Amino acid sequence: MECRPRNAYGFANGDPITYSDPFGFSADTIEVIIWDPVGHGKSSFGHVSVNIDGTSYSFGERGMDEEPDAAFFERNTKFRSGTGILIEVTADQKKAIKADLHSWYTEKTTYNFVTRNCGDPIEAALEKLGFNLGANLTPNGLEASLEGSGHYAGYIWYPGRNTYK
Repeated sequence: MECRPRNAYGFANGDPITYSDPFGFSADTIEVIIWDPVGHGKSSFGHVSVNIDGTSYSFGERGMDEEPDAAFFERNTKFRSGTGILIEVTADQKKAIKADLHSWYTEKTTYNFVTRNCGDPIEAALEKLGFNLGANLTPNGLEASLEGSGHYAGYIWYPGRNTYK
C-alpha cells in the first residue's frame, strides 16, 4: 500500500486562517475506494465502495452489501486495483454516514446503472452533511469531487494482482 500524507488543514476546509478545530473534533476519517474499471459491462466505469471502521459498504445490482473490509478487499484485489480516498469527518458525521449507508441495505434500494449507481449512497450521505460534490455519473467523477471537497486527507493505493499503476 502507498499512502499520501494527510491534509494538515483538512480540519479547517483547507483554510486555517478562517477556521479552526481547537478541540480536535475532526480526527476521524472514512475511506471511499474508487476501484478500477473491468470488463465491458456495468463495471467498465469502475466501482465505488466505502470503508468505515472495518466494514465495507458496496452498492450494486444485489443491493447494498455490508461485510468485513478484509473479505471485500481480498475478493476485489484479485482482479482490480483501487484508490482509497481518505475523507476527514467528525465523529458525529461518521455515525450519520454509517446510518445512511446502512439504510440502503435495510430499505433494499434498487440499483440502476445510471440513476442509482454504486457511488450514489456515499454521495447522498455526504451531501446530507453539506458536502458539495455536484453530479457524478462515474466513480472517477466522484473521486475528483472528493479530492476537491476540502475534506480530502490523502489516499491509499490498493494494487490488484497483475495490475500496475
